[in-house]
Amino acid sequence: VLTSMAIWCDILRGDLDADLSDGQSDNSGPLVPGTYSVSETANPNYNTTSQCVSSLGHNEVIGNIDLNSDETVTCTFTNTLKGGRIEIEKQTTPADHIQSFSFTGEINTSLVDNGVEGKDVASGTYNVSETVPTGWNLDSIICNDINSSGSGNTATFNVEPGETVRCVFNNSETGQIVVKKETNPDGDSTQFEFDPSWSENNFFLQDNGTNHNSGNLAAGTYSISEINMPANWELTSATCDDGSPSDAINLNIGETVTCVFRNSFAPSIVQGCSPGYWKQ
Repeated sequence: VLTSMAIWCDILRGDLDADLSDGQSDNSGPLVPGTYSVSETANPNYNTTSQCVSSLGHNEVIGNIDLNSDETVTCTFTNTLKGGRIEIEKQTTPADHIQSFSFTGEINTSLVDNGVEGKDVASGTYNVSETVPTGWNLDSIICNDINSSGSGNTATFNVEPGETVRCVFNNSETGQIVVKKETNPDGDSTQFEFDPSWSENNFFLQDNGTNHNSGNLAAGTYSISEINMPANWELTSATCDDGSPSDAINLNIGETVTCVFRNSFAPSIVQGCSPGYWKQ
């Protein structure tokens, strides 16, 4: 805020009391020669500088203005809104991972686990977004300011004068579950239906066909079951390579678990009678 004031009075004596906005000015009216002062009430949100210039060509000090006959002293107060700082921090699970994460917006950088990047800014609103790498989830964005927050992959900073706002991007490495089908006899083309807990959509597999991959999954417990068994087939085993049962797969961070379902064909047994005749 720039405030210009023509000084002919002693502010401390109460002869001039003004509230001024940018570009406004006020004056004391005629004053007898003497020593005067002027001051501005401090605003914690602004940095203030001042300069007093005499019509006689020299400068004066706001606290000790030596006013002569036929002299006008103009004091200008310049108020600059204090800025702040925004910072982003990266945290990963597992810790100390070497994966790099890219950020765009007000801050353009790449960070690994425990990395921090910041920027000095004027008071206002700013956004920083993360590009989530394949194989990772963005679990949360947590800011140390109640007026700032994260939504989706973007942190919104609302910076007040003199404030430092830091938002932490928390990512975890995802895992995946691979489901494989084996049959006896080998190479049978029968389709088997599966019901996965990680998706609303069932899928079908056959022996020697393409395995099913769950895609990226957060660490947790999942299940996979074979349903609507085709006629004359039976499930002989369902095993997962991490030792988990197929109905309670314990998927850890960054882990790939492969589960194999094995089925055997069991042909129906038809019972009948041998040809014969009735004897009287």
